[in-house]
Amino acid sequence: MASPLLLVFVACGGAPAAPPATPAAPTAAPSATAPAPAAAAAPVDKHEAAEAAVHVDPNEKEGVIDLEPLVTKNSKTVYPKQTVGDHDCLKELSFVGKHQADFKTLLDKCGTPTGMVEYVKPHEGRLHAKHDKRDEFRFKVQKGMCYRYFAVGDEGIKDIDIIVLKKGALYAMDKTEHSVAVIDTEKLWCVDEDMELQFNIEVDGRGAGGYTFGVWTRPKGK
Repeated sequence: MASPLLLVFVACGGAPAAPPATPAAPTAAPSATAPAPAAAAAPVDKHEAAEAAVHVDPNEKEGVIDLEPLVTKNSKTVYPKQTVGDHDCLKELSFVGKHQADFKTLLDKCGTPTGMVEYVKPHEGRLHAKHDKRDEFRFKVQKGMCYRYFAVGDEGIKDIDIIVLKKGALYAMDKTEHSVAVIDTEKLWCVDEDMELQFNIEVDGRGAGGYTFGVWTRPKGK
């Protein structure tokens, strides 16, 4: 096979040489700057992701939920005899991570045995740190009465909080980091005036799951 021909153009005689061809514009070199690495994705909480996919709160409603007291100044309430101390009842409790079962465990030690009765019907709901962070409740507390407020969450809620507001301002809150919150852990919370309070039950940080909120009471000095 013949070798490929190399073509060379040469000027003849005195004729002017053909002007050189205009050189092609240089191709831009690829940028030396490397693309920025993608931001690291935040760790995924599998329980929280699964809860988000099925998050439905049958008791959900817009705004504050009003709760009706079961005990009033004029009611002839019979209070049980106290058989355990208000602080001692919280010792050596074992929880399984299910809010209904754990709420019962808590009340079996810190409800009737501490001489108290139910003040409002317990409320169950569901919370999600991103999609439904808190539920809000409102009711009146009465002068001369002592109270205990309980919020118990599923194991998916690592830290459930009770935040108490009076006329929109922070009035009290629990200081524990646990799926069980109690105000107050050392003693009962006694009040010296009739007042209306708002209770926010909320997830602190990440987490999702069901919860139960309850309130128990007995007269001051009993």
